[in-house]
Amino acid sequence: MAKQTSTVRTKTLPSITIPRISPLAVLGILLGLVLIFYSPILFGGKFLWEDFVEQEFPFRTLATSSLAAGHIPQWNPYVFSGMPFIADIQVAFWYPVNMLQSFFVSGGHLSPVVMQWFILMHYFVAAAGMYLLVKNIFQTDDLSAMFAAIIYAFSGYLTAQPMHQMIVYQLALFPFVVMLFLKGVNSWKHSIGAGLVLGAMYLAGHPQTSLYLMLFLGLLAVYEIVYRIRNKDAEKLTALTVVRMAVPAIIAIGLFAIQLLPSQELAALSRRDVITFEKSVEGSLSFGHLATLILPRLFGVTDALREAKVQYWNGPYYLSWETMCYIGVLPLLFAIVAAFGGKRKYVSFFAGMSLFAVLFSLGDHFFLYKIFFQLPLFDKLRTPARMMMVFTFAMSALAGVGLSQAIRRELPARTKNIIFGCMAVFGLIWIAALAGMFTPQSFMAGAPQEASASISWSAGLAALPVLSMLFIGFLLIQKKVGGMPLALGVIALTAIELFNYGMGINASKEDPRVAYSEQPGLVEQIKTDQAKELSRARIRSQHAMLLKRNDGAYDRIQLLEGYNPLVLQRSSPECTNPDITADLLNIKWTVEEKGKGADFVERRSYLPRVKMYYKTVVKPDEEAKKFLKSDTTFDYRNTILLEEKPTADISVTDSSAKAQVSNFSENEIEAKVSTKENGMLFFSEVYYPAWHAYIDGKETKLYRAFTSLRAVEVPKGDHTVVLKYESDAFHTGSMITLATLALSVLGLGAVLLGKKKSSESGAENNT
Repeated sequence: MAKQTSTVRTKTLPSITIPRISPLAVLGILLGLVLIFYSPILFGGKFLWEDFVEQEFPFRTLATSSLAAGHIPQWNPYVFSGMPFIADIQVAFWYPVNMLQSFFVSGGHLSPVVMQWFILMHYFVAAAGMYLLVKNIFQTDDLSAMFAAIIYAFSGYLTAQPMHQMIVYQLALFPFVVMLFLKGVNSWKHSIGAGLVLGAMYLAGHPQTSLYLMLFLGLLAVYEIVYRIRNKDAEKLTALTVVRMAVPAIIAIGLFAIQLLPSQELAALSRRDVITFEKSVEGSLSFGHLATLILPRLFGVTDALREAKVQYWNGPYYLSWETMCYIGVLPLLFAIVAAFGGKRKYVSFFAGMSLFAVLFSLGDHFFLYKIFFQLPLFDKLRTPARMMMVFTFAMSALAGVGLSQAIRRELPARTKNIIFGCMAVFGLIWIAALAGMFTPQSFMAGAPQEASASISWSAGLAALPVLSMLFIGFLLIQKKVGGMPLALGVIALTAIELFNYGMGINASKEDPRVAYSEQPGLVEQIKTDQAKELSRARIRSQHAMLLKRNDGAYDRIQLLEGYNPLVLQRSSPECTNPDITADLLNIKWTVEEKGKGADFVERRSYLPRVKMYYKTVVKPDEEAKKFLKSDTTFDYRNTILLEEKPTADISVTDSSAKAQVSNFSENEIEAKVSTKENGMLFFSEVYYPAWHAYIDGKETKLYRAFTSLRAVEVPKGDHTVVLKYESDAFHTGSMITLATLALSVLGLGAVLLGKKKSSESGAENNT
């Protein structure tokens, strides 16, 4: 008997076409979400905090008020007794959006409300950029691209960073850079556009972010080249293709030159120039931090109001935002689905970069970071976990791709196992936290008692996301969901999840204007006194601080203190007695502690801002530093310590000599001198190579005195001595930037004009 066979037919669901949504409607939704998410700050009278108050607000006030007054502040004489200002890359003076803020200066100050709006609107820019990138490069539908945009803009990493405006600015522009770069592989117009946006991104002023994002872009270029070589069906690789990939970097570096060259000059002389491996790995992810991808509050959180249920306990408080890597549970699922199940171009690259970012961020817990620390530039940075910005960027895009495949029912067969595996792993992690199987001691020896509450807290926060993921994962496996219902459900659940996670976390009650006006009488006293006589004030003692550290920059009063990681290595003379240092630094006012309080008192021994010396001791560099630290008998009031020998004979004293500052500004100091003998005019100003000296209009040598201050050799007679900040690095950089900008605009114009003529010619031929 013949065997009967039968064929079992399986019904496959047809692919679904998602209706188009107007890009303007999508952008309107994204803008609305940003306004709602940051409504406590934008509309609720709350303020950004931490570095925003301590550094960025006072420095932005100084920058914008100076620009509004019509001058560029090369030098900041108001903190640390003086240091370069616009050369400090984190000031981001030349970032176009920062320069626009000068139009909002009123009464010599910038409102923090204005500054916050500029910062927080970059979250809309970030969302819009990610939407356009995913829609145009990965060819997804509008809803999936919007999903990616929501993840990126409201991810844990970005929402943890608004107090660091430089990072937010750069991450907001980066999706546009990547989109234009990839389009520019075959288009001169987009290649030049990518360079212009990349240059603006660099000017936003965060070297570590620039380096990490440039690494991403460089590897993307390599991927594009290899892809074209290996795939015969791909567009051919030509010399012009490679040139177009290089053009964005060339333009960007040219535009950045106005900031890059002065910043390099400063970096070489700052205290951040040298960093050890041990110091650099502070802020690494631990393997335990990977669990926060599912349980975002596993270690508590540092919030602006200090009202979180559990404050961050797994290390210093700032690691709460430095180790942030949460993108949402559903986004994580769809990103993994895309990474393992997608065949679209660039999916494998984005997936590989996501994995690379995690392994790099582990710092000293994995070997990868140690390799990169041996490379130039990478050895100058710390906090490896910041590489999670790349993870956030890549995974957000992949999540959009994954959702696009799911709603169209285009998931490959193997996706079923991937989804099931994610459901199992995510669910088990959540259940383990819910059941109390984790203890704080699992992650940190000597964890505080209150840390236990963070585990149950994190499990509670993860309940809706994990249960939603399990439900949607089940429906995907059963092929029972797709189209608009899936898209809208996933988007809504993710928005709720991310809003619940991060909304209001950076909203502080402290108005920076109030923080800088707590001692109006003291500020006015210092201002009035310094208007009569140039001097400095010390506003901090061991147990008391009368003003904010950067109050000098905000109120334009000259202080010894400041807050800036790029403070100069030689910012003050290191003497045997701190009172000698204070005298040399022209510190007239100081803090004197009395019992539980502190008084602001006048010092009588301070040296004037300028003074003539007729006795010299010459000792080179390191020998001079050792001498000043060790010699307790050195007569600093009558003898000047130089590192180079004067050209003229200086040995006869003129007791009737006069020296007085006649004009003082950020970039120029003028002094009138009358002396009957050759001498050294001492300036109690921090030495920096960009300062140049002139006597009666003729340039002369500027000496370094007392290891870190300035002096000029003055011949006998009446003279005008002028010190000017004239940075060769700034001059060269500005010329390069202007030339690059002009050539880029001309090139872009030529390309657009050529296209227009070609189009008109084609139209004529058709008629």
